[in-house]
Amino acid sequence: MSFNPAIIIPSYWGPRRKRASSDFDIFSFLNPIDKESPLEDCLAALSKLTDCPTVIIVVCAPQRIENAAYDRVCEITQKYRSLRTIIIGPGELTLLHRKMDESGFGKIKGCVGFYSQGSVKNLGIAIASIYGFDTLIFIGENKLVFQRDFMERALYGIGLKSPSGDLVAAKTGLYVDENNAYKLDEKDKNIFPQWNCNADINVVLEQAIKSARLSMAKTAFNGCMVLHAEVFSHCAFDPWICQNESQDYVLSTHMYGHSVWFDNKFCVRNNNADYGYKEKQEDVQLSNFKSSMLHWFYETRKIEFSKTQIDLLQIDPQDYSPYPANWFGKNIKGKAMAATVKGAFGSSVSTMFDIFTKTQSAASKFARQNCGKYFELQSYWNNFINEFWNNKPLAAQFKSDVSSSSASVTTTIKPV
Repeated sequence: MSFNPAIIIPSYWGPRRKRASSDFDIFSFLNPIDKESPLEDCLAALSKLTDCPTVIIVVCAPQRIENAAYDRVCEITQKYRSLRTIIIGPGELTLLHRKMDESGFGKIKGCVGFYSQGSVKNLGIAIASIYGFDTLIFIGENKLVFQRDFMERALYGIGLKSPSGDLVAAKTGLYVDENNAYKLDEKDKNIFPQWNCNADINVVLEQAIKSARLSMAKTAFNGCMVLHAEVFSHCAFDPWICQNESQDYVLSTHMYGHSVWFDNKFCVRNNNADYGYKEKQEDVQLSNFKSSMLHWFYETRKIEFSKTQIDLLQIDPQDYSPYPANWFGKNIKGKAMAATVKGAFGSSVSTMFDIFTKTQSAASKFARQNCGKYFELQSYWNNFINEFWNNKPLAAQFKSDVSSSSASVTTTIKPV
């Protein structure tokens, strides 16, 4: 079958110096505006492919440096003129939001933008839809394509039907290192040793490696995913997930009757070059702990809320064991408390307990206030994508060297 694919790369930028904050980190990676960016390595690797499709780069940065970040990305892409690129920055977002207001979708424009990693992915999907791209390959800017047949691997299985009759319209793959090893480090020296899900993730990866090439995914990686319109036109990413939005996407798509698959031959390589901010490991680990608490408290509440919706499929934790099932549920508060107590050995007990109390309170409040909002977004999403599908006049207003396609989002994938 034929595809009209595009690669989407979210590119995250920050100020010269990262400001200390007591809030949660919304983005898992930011590149200082005055430093070299892993995006250049990523594009260099893609430029070596003989069949690289259009590359959509979504430039996310704080408002005070958003234009500088956009200019940096434009400068970087000029070095790789063989690539067909679409660069999405603040101007393009403003234009899209105005069109959403005019079309009656203004209520969800806050879910499509630079507000979280989930909303950035939704923006990428919206832009791709405007051009009529029906197969989207998400790659992290700090990941490297290293196999000549990358596109063949990326599109493998899309449109197939499994023996059980399930359609393969979304999949994820692996992150590997320079030795092609995929296992995560289970012994990292974290001040929260009990708050380390790497061992659980490794069990899931091992199960996928030993299975057939395509197996049902329990989790997914942000920088190694493929989505066909059959899924992305029906399921948005959750903008209220601050990090690890692709893991949540596996659960969200299940609720709406879709599946994400795991392809154990599809992979990208971690770029281990020294990018990003130079921070104390203790500060990074504390920030990650707080953001992770926010994630799992919200995920738990969202799954509980979904049980009140009669038209949704329910999440059975046994289907997602040990990861992420071990990290959502009523025991998450106790798990976080235990991790805090263990972490207190490297700091004062009162300080760590104070951090836990404040974080737990904020995470619980956030989860309680927002757990139902994703399902409201879903009630608009399919109509929104269809309304903007292959919108040639709008596509012509974006800065790119790509014309819109003649593909149709309403066409159901036929099995190969």
